[in-house]
Amino acid sequence: LRFATRLGFNVDTTTLSAISRSAELIREVPRERIWEELHKAATTQRFSYFVGLLHRTHLLPYIMPHVAMLHSIPPPVAGEHVNEYDMLMHTLRVLAKLDAMKAPPEVKLAGLYHDVGYVYTARVRGRRLSYPGHEEASAKIAEEELLSLRAPRRVVRLVTFLVHHHMRLHHIYQSYVSGAGRSVIRAVAGFAFDTIIVAKQFAMPPSQLAEYVTMLHLADFGDERIADLFVHIVSMPLPRIDFNAIPPPQRTNALRSVFVQQALRAFS
Repeated sequence: LRFATRLGFNVDTTTLSAISRSAELIREVPRERIWEELHKAATTQRFSYFVGLLHRTHLLPYIMPHVAMLHSIPPPVAGEHVNEYDMLMHTLRVLAKLDAMKAPPEVKLAGLYHDVGYVYTARVRGRRLSYPGHEEASAKIAEEELLSLRAPRRVVRLVTFLVHHHMRLHHIYQSYVSGAGRSVIRAVAGFAFDTIIVAKQFAMPPSQLAEYVTMLHLADFGDERIADLFVHIVSMPLPRIDFNAIPPPQRTNALRSVFVQQALRAFS
């Protein structure tokens, strides 16, 4: 399946049927080997096709059971999910967009797991179906399943960060359309500051992590204006402040406050 993904050919239906009949044999394959194939597929521009093949051949439940469960999860009642019959279809569409963006494998893996928390967070109020808090649940599931596949811990941490925060810009956008201008800048600046700090922990440029965040945001019904604002604020240098009079536990919050005020002056 991975060779079909990389080389761009389609698998014969007879072969797909044979794989489906023997799908449970994947349990005998070392988890490290499965991770290697998954990661290699994520480096191609047809990762959505690869995941679709895993679903069609019934391999997905043995490899990533929570991703497979999305096939039975209906989308929330929202206009952006029109023509999506289940959340696996939505996930495949997100992956197709990330393929088109030539996103790095870590972002595609985050796209794969970004909504798996829907499995446990469904709420019905009247006629409205929603999945509050699914980001946290999705991040936890992504961490557990990727670690079970023996994925490198740095990759797991990065994917988990992207999944856990994939709705932050979307929530900020909802405030944007309601006209709350300065509060939007404040919220974007707060997230930008968090991103800069996390990027330093990963020893990667903040602009690179910001690009990862915005790729996932835009693939998942995101707004380009909010994404552009986020990228611009992340590119701002951290302010220089005198820490001598500030107790160590309060220094990060103090730096955040000055950074947010700097963004408000620059973009209001």
